Amino acid sequence: MKPLCRPRLAVNLIGQLWCLSFLLAGMMAFPQSKGEKDRVYPFTSKSRLRPTQTKNCEGQASINQKLPRYRLEKSPAPVLGWRLSSINNLGQYTAYQGGSHLTSYPFYFAQGKSHDLSTFFTKDGVGVAINNRGEIAGTRVTIIEKHGEMKSDEVYRSRAVLLRKGKLQDLGTLKNKDSSAVDLNDQGDVVGNADNGSGIDRAFLYHRGKVRGLGTLGGSSSQAHAINNKRQIVGNADTSQRTEEQIPIHHAFLWEKGKMHDLGTLGGEYSDALDINDRGEVVGFSWLKRKRGAGFVVRAFLYRQGKMKALPTPAGWESRAFAINRSGDIVGMIFCQEKFLYHAALWSHGKVYDLNTLVSDKGGRNLESADGMNDRGQIFGTSKDGLFLLTPYTEQKMEATRE
Repeated sequence: MKPLCRPRLAVNLIGQLWCLSFLLAGMMAFPQSKGEKDRVYPFTSKSRLRPTQTKNCEGQASINQKLPRYRLEKSPAPVLGWRLSSINNLGQYTAYQGGSHLTSYPFYFAQGKSHDLSTFFTKDGVGVAINNRGEIAGTRVTIIEKHGEMKSDEVYRSRAVLLRKGKLQDLGTLKNKDSSAVDLNDQGDVVGNADNGSGIDRAFLYHRGKVRGLGTLGGSSSQAHAINNKRQIVGNADTSQRTEEQIPIHHAFLWEKGKMHDLGTLGGEYSDALDINDRGEVVGFSWLKRKRGAGFVVRAFLYRQGKMKALPTPAGWESRAFAINRSGDIVGMIFCQEKFLYHAALWSHGKVYDLNTLVSDKGGRNLESADGMNDRGQIFGTSKDGLFLLTPYTEQKMEATRE
């Protein structure tokens, strides 16, 4: 249910593809749901995990050999040239095949088979999020003008859409301009971003047939990234503050019951909320406080019970958190710009782990970023070789310790 693309998402497809590249770099027909007894809990207090121990960007995590590990799934999507964009609790997921310019070729995968979605979303569109009812939210892109033979000579119109029971529904927009959907919940509520009529992005909510803007934190623009089943929405929005260079400062927000709340930062200027679970726990990343003239440092955060706290990160590294599931497990990445090191990361029970050390056989690949996960503990992400999908091994005696 998690869309891959998050930070400062533009309403057109160029912005979506740029965002996906940004995350990869590090900077920048349905079966019945399994019951609660069948859920997979990859990490418990009995797992004897040890956190990542590195200094000055050197080394990797050391782990106990007895802990449960992930297996690398053989995806029906080819590895190279593909990106996963979301996965639901049934293991169904959406993906796109990256082509030249704007062509993206959206697909949907279930029971080991792929289904071409370009009939609904067009070849240039994207299906970015799938819920547990198999409904898919995304963006349909159509050509409205063509000034030459090149792809770059075409003018596009993008609209947020919802694919439900084989029928595509246009969700509308703000001021009759471009719009894009980024996430949806199990009730069919959709969040996205739309042009406010002045070329500025504004977050919106589609609920019961109507689109409403979510506002800002005092500035001009806002971006929605995720919604949970309680209709709580997170993202980022411009505040009334600006940097010395007069660049708008944006903060992570939580929108609920018609009001947008500023979640603050970890001391720096910027923050961004990327996901929220049904407990109302929010994850994302923030700049840390810095000295005048010094560079910024990025740190993953967890916002819970009214407080934002930095997530554990190895010394000398930076971090971003992209997704959180019902059990409170968090995935993202740790990275060291100085040595161009990027590692997919898992935070569980207050500790951070390098996912590369938890996969039994990853074929020599380095998993660089864990971009999303479902409540069963399945994780998807990216590496230099393309996409990956991990499923935790099930242990009969494994029990959840978090209520």
